[in-house]
Amino acid sequence: MSQSVIKSLVVLGLLLAWFIFLVIALIRNYKNIPKNESLRIGWQMTLKNFSFFIPFLIIQCIVFHIPEIITSLATEQFKIPGLSLEVFPIDKASAYTWIMFVLKLIVMAFVATSFISTALSLLDNKKVSLQKVFTDRISVKNILFFVIACLIYKLLVVLGLFILVIPGIIIGVMFSLWPFFMVDKGYGPIKSLIESLKTVQGINVWDVFLFIVLCSAINVGGLLALGIGLFVTIPLTLIAFTQVYRQLTMSSQA
Repeated sequence: MSQSVIKSLVVLGLLLAWFIFLVIALIRNYKNIPKNESLRIGWQMTLKNFSFFIPFLIIQCIVFHIPEIITSLATEQFKIPGLSLEVFPIDKASAYTWIMFVLKLIVMAFVATSFISTALSLLDNKKVSLQKVFTDRISVKNILFFVIACLIYKLLVVLGLFILVIPGIIIGVMFSLWPFFMVDKGYGPIKSLIESLKTVQGINVWDVFLFIVLCSAINVGGLLALGIGLFVTIPLTLIAFTQVYRQLTMSSQA
């Protein structure tokens, strides 16, 4: 059997598994997660603040792709009248590769922090603005903490996937709330991961996983709608998952 056929079968298997999980996520009666309420709140707040989310998401998209833009510039030749300029070939500079890796982490931290900060502010019935969103809860210290926690989280998930696939998924779900604790509570990397573990341990991990699958399916639907639907589905699912975080933390403290 050729390698391409094996890859195709693996992709089909993953898609089938994802579809099965999606069906279960839709019909499952969640015990600890207010699925319908969270999605309803996400929908209402998205529509209410839609004029804010359009420029917000456009800016986030541009910021998120800055590393890719720089990389593309660094691997191509630009011809200016009378000048041929080759910008730092990436294949000849391993240091550049590491710099871009760090830049991607910083950009991801900035984007994720501003997203979560926006969702938290809306759930607290606070007025949001572009200027406030990109400055509130964002500092060099917070970005550094976010990058460190992200690296630890990814390492734990990868180790779990290497052992067996299922442990990696379970680890990913159990520590999935760490960004919310960091942005909301101001915790450091280790404490954020520990608090996420404590919170998810106290409920059904399966429910959290299925809700993540459901949110991903909603965003896939937005992507299939010529990508325009993402202007609705991204804030909808973000607010819904933030509402789930709030609900779970309140339940764990009760």
